[in-house]
Amino acid sequence: HTRFDIVTGVQTCALPINCPINDRLGMPPPPSSPDELIAGITRIFAAFAADAPLIRTMLHDPQGRATRLAHSEARRKRLRSALEPVLVPLAAAELKRLIAAIQALISAAGWETMQDYGQLTSQEAAETAQWAVAALIAAAHPARDRASARPAKRKKA
Repeated sequence: HTRFDIVTGVQTCALPINCPINDRLGMPPPPSSPDELIAGITRIFAAFAADAPLIRTMLHDPQGRATRLAHSEARRKRLRSALEPVLVPLAAAELKRLIAAIQALISAAGWETMQDYGQLTSQEAAETAQWAVAALIAAAHPARDRASARPAKRKKA
């Protein structure tokens, strides 16, 4: 299930889980909760940075793009699974937008964009992605859940 392109030096595989490229990069296992998803972003971005030439090649090479697109639905399914408690009250269109936004933020393309256009280090990009994903997750909760999470206002004396 593994293929190596002589021209680009990119190793790809048909199965995204237990893929040699993911093992090589030190990717964390798929998250099982929103908290695990957010915590794992630092490790994901560190893995991108550790092999930046490979990641950038995969982002800009037609074969790398085809490989990423072939695995996109599997990544969305893993995100839906990790975010299940957040997704329950969402309408289908909101769910689709939330998953798309989070996938873009924690992707190699998001990592590259934050570094190249935002002038962030890889660590700063990871922290920014964590903040943005946490904000999106919080915004996805019904208003009543957000209201109950707010600290009570102090009574004036």
